[in-house]
Amino acid sequence: HMKSLGVPLSVASLVWVMNPLFAILLQPMLGFRMDNYKNNGWGRRRPFLLFIGTCGVLGVLVMLVGEYICVELGLPKWALVCTVILAFGIADCAADTLLIPGRVLVGDIAEPLDDAEDGTQIRNQVRGRLQELSGMGVS
Repeated sequence: HMKSLGVPLSVASLVWVMNPLFAILLQPMLGFRMDNYKNNGWGRRRPFLLFIGTCGVLGVLVMLVGEYICVELGLPKWALVCTVILAFGIADCAADTLLIPGRVLVGDIAEPLDDAEDGTQIRNQVRGRLQELSGMGVS
């Protein structure tokens, strides 16, 4: 979609940088908020699932109709490009971030794991994020 808008590939590729950087900053804060969230009706995880899912849907929706909105409002092309890049970034980050409360909700429902399995999961999570970051520089 961005190529059809005339966005250079070097600018369009910046979208893929947002997700890992966003994840590094957001995931610890999100985990802390979920663990300390008090809600008797929906539990600790479900409100976060709903909010992040809604952000993802809105990001995809704006990405799909953003061009029409910008044309109707008479906005310049750079505003359209920024809108599409931001909408894609929000949708992409929401899709990955949605996994966090989903995994934790399954963990809350399932039986507790022993310490060795918990350590393996943490190590795999950190290794995966570092691989994502290091893979960005390799073409």
